[in-house]
Amino acid sequence: MTERIETYDIASPATIALHLHAGDIRFKKGSSGKVVLKFDGSAKGLDDLQVDTTSDSVTVRTNSERKRRWVSGSINVIATIPENSNIIVKLGSGDVYASLPVVNAEIHVGSGDIRTEDIKGDAEVKVGSGDIRLGNVAGVARISSAAGDVRVDDTTEVTVTTAAGDLFLGSVSEVGRIKSATGDIRVGKHSGTDLSIKTMSGDVHVGLVQGLTVNASVKTLSGDFRNRIRPSSAERIGTTKLTITSFSGDVTLSTAR
Repeated sequence: MTERIETYDIASPATIALHLHAGDIRFKKGSSGKVVLKFDGSAKGLDDLQVDTTSDSVTVRTNSERKRRWVSGSINVIATIPENSNIIVKLGSGDVYASLPVVNAEIHVGSGDIRTEDIKGDAEVKVGSGDIRLGNVAGVARISSAAGDVRVDDTTEVTVTTAAGDLFLGSVSEVGRIKSATGDIRVGKHSGTDLSIKTMSGDVHVGLVQGLTVNASVKTLSGDFRNRIRPSSAERIGTTKLTITSFSGDVTLSTAR
């Protein structure tokens, strides 16, 4: 393995984009106005990298004339970047982890796990195979997964499409749209105006905050429906439209903790 380190001056808000075939990518907090990229890979793979910069962006990709995976090999990247940057990742195979707050995140991975801690804007995350774990997403989260579990701790608005795997949403404060082929779905706390869930197979559990007037439509072809919402004298805080369609699996509504 060969190591290569490059440092760039950058203006805020910065955008860091990595387009690679294979390898693990980690974003961590660095100094304002600086981007430090540490690459680990074969000498041939590192020679194949192309880095383009502007005053507020750094983009890394494989050389456009030699994009075949067996030329570049696997390249691991540690990107030390300013807090509240924008990140873009297009990765064939490997894990992605952002341990610092970012503004917007666009992450597409063919095979591998994705984890972020704090996204202050919007998130677009797509995975062919692998688990997704997002901490806080203050804006809109758009998530697509073919195979793997999905977890989002807190979000304002979310759209999730998953083919196989369990889904957990800790808190949805505005709108949620969920489509799942197979896997359990759990929404810990919904306090927004609209939540729609469609699933072919798997149990559904939705926690609703006290004081929320619920206009619910629940349809299940095979499975039990349980209403465990506790009576409450809490002040009315709004109305939500709740639509759940399930072909196979239990549906439970409860009072959020």
